[in-house]
Amino acid sequence: MSKICGFCGQEFESNNINKKYCSKKCKQYSCFKRYKENNSQKIKDVKLNWTRKHRHEGIRQEKNISRNKIEICIKNGSIKKPNSCENCNKISKLEAHHYKGYEHPLDVIWLCKDCHLRKHGKIEKLNQEIPY
Repeated sequence: MSKICGFCGQEFESNNINKKYCSKKCKQYSCFKRYKENNSQKIKDVKLNWTRKHRHEGIRQEKNISRNKIEICIKNGSIKKPNSCENCNKISKLEAHHYKGYEHPLDVIWLCKDCHLRKHGKIEKLNQEIPY
């Protein structure tokens, strides 16, 4: 029995009355096309959410590379981590602040958590100014 494919329009032979497509590939493409037509808003929403979630990935990757380089340099002794904050001289656990940006991964100042948060604008009311 001669039939016309429901997706590509080619003529094909089949004894099955229910067969609508000439190949598995045409059937899959047809299903995908139908899904796209019926769910266009859902697809747009998913794409938008993915974009919002992943728009900073390049920055995160650069941050992670910089952090890893600092950790390696501390472990091999090429960078010495001080005992006190370079801004307020508080003795505490210190964080590396990349004051020149992540493209200069080894140019850091060592700050306590409060000074580091303030430097990034997360804490407003602390007395001392950070020169960098």
